[in-house]
Amino acid sequence: MRNEDIPDYDKIKQPENPLESVVAKLESMGYTAEQAFLAFDWDGDEVLTIAEIKEGFRANNINL
Repeated sequence: MRNEDIPDYDKIKQPENPLESVVAKLESMGYTAEQAFLAFDWDGDEVLTIAEIKEGFRANNINL
Protein backbone atom coordinates (compact mmCIF):
# COMPACT_ATOMS: atom_id res chain seq x y z
CA MET A 1 0.00 0.00 0.00
CA ARG A 2 1.22 3.48 -0.79
CA ASN A 3 0.38 6.72 0.98
CA GLU A 4 -1.52 7.84 -2.10
CA ASP A 5 -3.86 4.84 -1.65
CA ILE A 6 -5.08 6.11 1.73
CA PRO A 7 -8.04 8.50 1.45
CA ASP A 8 -7.18 11.97 2.77
CA TYR A 9 -3.63 10.92 3.68
CA ASP A 10 -2.45 14.50 3.22
CA LYS A 11 -4.91 15.61 5.93
CA ILE A 12 -3.60 13.21 8.58
CA LYS A 13 -1.76 15.16 11.24
CA GLN A 14 1.81 13.99 11.57
CA PRO A 15 3.21 13.75 15.10
CA GLU A 16 5.38 16.69 16.06
CA ASN A 17 9.05 16.07 16.70
CA PRO A 18 9.74 17.30 20.25
CA LEU A 19 13.25 18.36 19.23
CA GLU A 20 12.11 20.73 16.48
CA SER A 21 12.01 23.69 18.86
CA VAL A 22 15.52 22.91 20.11
CA VAL A 23 16.86 22.57 16.56
CA ALA A 24 15.17 25.83 15.55
CA LYS A 25 16.63 27.64 18.56
CA LEU A 26 20.15 26.36 17.84
CA GLU A 27 19.84 27.29 14.17
CA SER A 28 18.67 30.78 15.10
CA MET A 29 21.81 31.08 17.23
CA GLY A 30 23.92 30.19 14.18
CA TYR A 31 24.83 26.64 15.20
CA THR A 32 25.09 23.78 12.74
CA ALA A 33 24.23 20.32 14.09
CA GLU A 34 27.94 19.51 14.46
CA GLN A 35 28.72 22.81 16.19
CA ALA A 36 25.84 22.28 18.62
CA PHE A 37 27.05 18.76 19.42
CA LEU A 38 30.57 20.00 20.06
CA ALA A 39 29.29 22.87 22.20
CA PHE A 40 27.29 20.45 24.35
CA ASP A 41 30.05 17.80 24.61
CA TRP A 42 31.87 19.45 27.51
CA ASP A 43 34.40 16.67 28.11
CA GLY A 44 35.09 16.00 24.40
CA ASP A 45 34.40 12.28 24.59
CA GLU A 46 31.97 12.41 21.64
CA VAL A 47 29.11 11.16 23.83
CA LEU A 48 26.41 13.46 25.15
CA THR A 49 25.32 12.68 28.68
CA ILE A 50 22.09 13.92 30.23
CA ALA A 51 24.19 16.26 32.39
CA GLU A 52 25.93 17.72 29.32
CA ILE A 53 22.63 18.23 27.53
CA LYS A 54 21.10 19.94 30.56
CA GLU A 55 24.16 22.16 30.96
CA GLY A 56 24.17 22.93 27.23
CA PHE A 57 20.53 23.99 27.40
CA ARG A 58 21.20 26.12 30.46
CA ALA A 59 24.32 27.73 29.01
CA ASN A 60 22.49 28.56 25.77
CA ASN A 61 19.26 29.74 27.44
CA ILE A 62 17.16 26.99 25.84
CA ASN A 63 14.01 26.22 27.80
CA LEU A 64 11.94 23.14 27.12
